Amino acid sequence: MKIILLILLFPFLEISLFFIFLSEIGFLISLIEIFTTFLLGFFLLSLNKRLFFENNFIPFTLSNFDKKKIEKNKRNLFFIFGSIFILIPGYISDFFGFLMMLTFVQNILLKALFYKFKVFDLKKQTVNRDQGEIIEGEFYDLHDIKRNISKEKK
Repeated sequence: MKIILLILLFPFLEISLFFIFLSEIGFLISLIEIFTTFLLGFFLLSLNKRLFFENNFIPFTLSNFDKKKIEKNKRNLFFIFGSIFILIPGYISDFFGFLMMLTFVQNILLKALFYKFKVFDLKKQTVNRDQGEIIEGEFYDLHDIKRNISKEKK
């Protein structure tokens, strides 16, 4: 619910912040800033998109979701998301775009995502998520029992 409210309020916050900066620094400088960040975002997106797919990137699937693959490509992945935010005109989106390109912010976001979606390092630990559904029992080979019964009758 909070995310939907934030998504609905985001354009209003961007527009009001734009008008505040427009009155403070002027129309021409605001337009130059928007155009410059758009070009920078477009350049970073094209550069990192190419690097992201050229570095032997293996696509993620839900059954093959490994922490090592994400950490290997985290710089390019966050630069792609950051450049998309920079492409969007506005001061808040530019701030979040530049923030996503910082290494310590990338580490914090990855830790939060790994904790939220319970992504574990598959080589270091094994997690049994179905611990409540363990069924214990014994196994009998029915063919051996039939053979033993038929031998006893003879």
